[in-house]
Amino acid sequence: MFFGVISIFGLLSVVNYRFGRSVFFPSFVFSAVWTVDLCLLASSGNMFYPVLMETLILLALGCVAFSIGAFAGLVPPLSKPYLPEFSDTSNRIINWLLFFVIATIPFYYRWLAELTGNGDSPFLQMVRMATQEMMGKSTAFTFFGTVSELSRIIAMMCLWEREKFPKRAVLAIAVSFLLSISTGQKFSPFLLACSLIAVDWFKTRRVRWKLLAIMASIMLAAATAVEFYVHLGGGSFTENIGSVFDIFVLYGSGGIVGFDQTVRHPHIIPDISSIGTVFLRVTRKLGADVDVPEVPDFVNIGPNSLRDNAFTMFWTYLDLGYVGMLAIVVVIGFFTTIAYRLALQGRKRWIFLYATLLYSIIFSFFTDYFVPMSYYLFKIALVSWCVYALPVRLRQFRDFISESVRNDLGRSRVV
Repeated sequence: MFFGVISIFGLLSVVNYRFGRSVFFPSFVFSAVWTVDLCLLASSGNMFYPVLMETLILLALGCVAFSIGAFAGLVPPLSKPYLPEFSDTSNRIINWLLFFVIATIPFYYRWLAELTGNGDSPFLQMVRMATQEMMGKSTAFTFFGTVSELSRIIAMMCLWEREKFPKRAVLAIAVSFLLSISTGQKFSPFLLACSLIAVDWFKTRRVRWKLLAIMASIMLAAATAVEFYVHLGGGSFTENIGSVFDIFVLYGSGGIVGFDQTVRHPHIIPDISSIGTVFLRVTRKLGADVDVPEVPDFVNIGPNSLRDNAFTMFWTYLDLGYVGMLAIVVVIGFFTTIAYRLALQGRKRWIFLYATLLYSIIFSFFTDYFVPMSYYLFKIALVSWCVYALPVRLRQFRDFISESVRNDLGRSRVV
């Protein structure tokens, strides 16, 4: 029966590809990733507790719901976009933003060095432990975190404009990866790699296997470094290689088993709603003293006290009931497809937005990133507008003023 469910996911992948005609079509990526993840779970042996058939059916319904939303997203007509030429002003803005990011690097690493002190543990492990406690509570953490986010946005823009400025693209990507890995988390380098792959596809409309191999190698290296130095504390790599591999399997399939535990025992851990957490973070930013649940509790997901705190994207909406959860997934599928279609039109803002949303789709088997990344998506939209739309608006304003002055002078001469 387990392989029957995998077959359903595989069939959904085929259907979604036939509808989207692209490997980057949202629901194809969603169903294909879940198919692979379930295959990984099936091949994990006795590493995890068995998963209820009810849970597997619920996951299949979630994939169907996302696909329905994606198909609905193909229906609304889109207006023809206005795509202005890349201006010298836009280019200068990108250069200045990149210069700002590079200028902050010495201060960024000095701040990290002050956090770690003279500890004997690996640098990445000490940084990870220190920054986790500062999340949402430190101005320095917020500032340097924003700089890291800005570096990812600039890296996407520089890759898009790489034809005229190839060296700048390499520099921006290298700087962004350097900042991304420095806090001992896999999220940032993985997000950057996925985004760059998507941006390159929208630019060339083909999968460049060389770039894909480079990004995959960077992701593998980043994940290995984080697991080895942060979670295993360093030591001998040859002695810990087995543990590193087990952690990869844990991250790959542990979320499904964790979700199964919440289905079996609905109150095994406190609910953390992605939507509610966003409102709590906004309230905290406005000065209210509220406790924001950032990280869920751990649960046992396998023999020998195997524990994890990942529960797939579906768990964060489970407090709405099964029907409410599936309805939210339909909405997510709809809006991600609208973003994908707008990106296909060449709208740069939407290219960068969908390239970021692609990460949320790929890692939906781990946790929910769609709603929690709303802050970052807003920053992408804002920076993209400042780089590409603001120069156009300023030029239009200058033309309007010049035309008004000429008309006034013409009327005054007639009088």
